[in-house]
Parts: sequence; C-alpha cells; structure tokens
Amino acid sequence: MVHRIDYSDHYSYCDTRLCRYHFLRFSERDWRPFNSCLCYQNRLRHCDYVRLMELCGFSLLLTQVVEPSEQEIQRLLGMGLAREFRDYSLPELGIREATIAVRPGLAPARGGSTAHVRRTSAGGPGFG
Repeated sequence: MVHRIDYSDHYSYCDTRLCRYHFLRFSERDWRPFNSCLCYQNRLRHCDYVRLMELCGFSLLLTQVVEPSEQEIQRLLGMGLAREFRDYSLPELGIREATIAVRPGLAPARGGSTAHVRRTSAGGPGFG
C-alpha cells in the first residue's frame, strides 16, 4: 500500500494569512470547534504515522518526506506551540508531506532494515 500524507493545516490553502503549521498552536480542546466533520484535519505528525504503521504490523518499504526549510523551522520556533506538540523536535513537526509505502507483515525490530529516503524539496515524483 502507498499512502500520501499532507501534514499541513488545510485552512492555510484558502487563507493566506495562515501558515501551514497554524493548527499546531491550538490544544486539542481549542482546536475541536474548528475541526468539523466536513473538513476534518488529523494533526498526527510523520513519526506518529510511522510508529502506528509499525505497531499494526506493517513493514515500511519506503518513506519519502518533504522536510521543512530553515525559514519554516524558524517560524515553528516562534509560534507558541500547543503543549501536545512541544515534545516533538522542530524538524519532526515541520515535515510537510510524505509518501509511505508499506506491506503487511512483521515490522522490523528497532534499528532494522526499514528503507528511508528523505527529500528536501517538493520537486520529485509524487510531490506536485
């Protein structure tokens, strides 16, 4: 299976005053009124998805990510993140999107042979 995940605040596509990380400023409770069932936004980060896939027994075959720019890291640094996001590193929080290929089976043990390919820009295949 191949999954393509957009980790940004989708409201930022319609409102240019908002940055792609805007929704990370809100606690779960404060975010709830803005997160309607018609436009639900999952705020899990890339490392959360990887951990959940491995916990469910999937083997990761490939992970491609679009990492944050230095400007985006600085924006995250000055944002005032909600408490639930403060334990993530800024590079983890800043991952913009990912393509993850998995297959059913036992996940490799920690430090196993999971293949990871990192991309630093949105210019490759699968990133439009």
